[in-house]
Amino acid sequence: MKKKKGIIFIIIAAVLMLIILGLYIFYNTGKSTYRYDLDKIYHSEEIYITKTEYYKNKVKFHFNRSIGNIEIYCPDDTSLDVKKSIKSITIYSDNPQKITSINAHTNWMEARFRYLDTDEYAMIWHYWADDIGWTDYKGNTSKFYTEEEKRKQQEELEKKALELELRKNESKSISEFVIGTWINHSGDYFEITEFKYNSYTLKYYLAAAGEFDSDQFVDFKWIDEDIRAIAIYHNSVDFFDQPVYYEIVLSEDGKSFSYNNDILYLIDEELNITDEFDNQLDDKYVKGIKILLDSSDDWRFREDEISDNSIVEYKYAITDLDEDGFLEVIKSGYTEDNHAYSVIYEVQMYDSVAELNSNLIKDRSFTQLPPNLYDFEKGLRYNFQDGYGYRYLVEGNEQLGDNGYFKQYYLMCLVNNSVILEKLCAMEDDGAGELSYYNANGEKIKYSDYSSIFSNIDGKKKHYVSFGWFEDINAENLETSIRTFLISLQKLKE
Repeated sequence: MKKKKGIIFIIIAAVLMLIILGLYIFYNTGKSTYRYDLDKIYHSEEIYITKTEYYKNKVKFHFNRSIGNIEIYCPDDTSLDVKKSIKSITIYSDNPQKITSINAHTNWMEARFRYLDTDEYAMIWHYWADDIGWTDYKGNTSKFYTEEEKRKQQEELEKKALELELRKNESKSISEFVIGTWINHSGDYFEITEFKYNSYTLKYYLAAAGEFDSDQFVDFKWIDEDIRAIAIYHNSVDFFDQPVYYEIVLSEDGKSFSYNNDILYLIDEELNITDEFDNQLDDKYVKGIKILLDSSDDWRFREDEISDNSIVEYKYAITDLDEDGFLEVIKSGYTEDNHAYSVIYEVQMYDSVAELNSNLIKDRSFTQLPPNLYDFEKGLRYNFQDGYGYRYLVEGNEQLGDNGYFKQYYLMCLVNNSVILEKLCAMEDDGAGELSYYNANGEKIKYSDYSSIFSNIDGKKKHYVSFGWFEDINAENLETSIRTFLISLQKLKE
């Protein structure tokens, strides 16, 4: 009997030893693995986790795709060491069992994972859209967020709704002081006619030239109880979407305001447009229009030119880009393969019209990516105060695949009857949200260096200019076109 009891005791001891050994191996050398049933998990098809492995000092997450260009980290402790492989990531920690959440981020998508130590994790994700910014989160938001997080989110929504209502009421009150027609001593005037809860559109009226939208957007704010201001900002044309702010301070009675050392007054009646404006064109420009009309056969698009270059659409604009008093005509369009094609002509000293050396803007054999001048309505002109004078910021565009593109920026000027292009920098979007930047030599650079290139030229004296494009060649269209350009340069006689 004793012998039998001894055998039983040995068996029990052996089992306990095996259990202890198993636990030791599990906690020191083994792992626990979670394989997920993705049919039960609301997940993104773009990226998701297929398996998680917990070890003694690390945790390994396996993905459905390559993660080489994706930033992945633990949101609870971003200081942990991370090692990537092609389709997995390993995070090292003294307590890996506590790592149950990770985030994945690119410049076009963000994904968040929680409860990875269960059979069914929760995932939410959203994308970047150029027209609206980051979209709302998709996924199992109800499971992903804790009750406390949901409560705080609701409080934040209620707070934003209250702020929005206050903003609407405030802007509506300010609008009572600013909607109307404003005029200065020189007779220039504009109207603020359109009410939106947080913005207005300034629409300028410049006599017989008619109405054109200045592309300025205004926002209103209180300075104190008695003084009100209009904060105006321009949509940036330096391609960084960084607004340039100005401030207009209204008088206490709301009947006048000061802006750029000019006083504008609110008037109640409509201004009468008279023929007086017709006399504001300088004689040299009147003469230039007549010369262009008389020689239009020399510069208009010819049938053979259209067919030889496969041009599908085109327009014209009258300018004085170098401001020498001799008018230019820009004819510009694009081809069947979506390439830009432009030619510039200029009135000469002896009442003729000659084509400038335009190879750089019309021939891809001279310039790999000519600038797109077609329908270029508004842009920046810089005064470099050197022998080349005025330069205009222009760009060439080329489609890359279905969603990608390449942009080459130039400074363009007219010198000695030639169109000169100076390469500035370039930007490339590979179509998957990956952006690359290049200097004038085509060398890859950082975004900060790319941005500083524009900052450097923005330090020069600059001016926003407008181009008046037209299709039919007649006296009215030529005159309206050059007026649009000269108005933007403030070159008309007082």
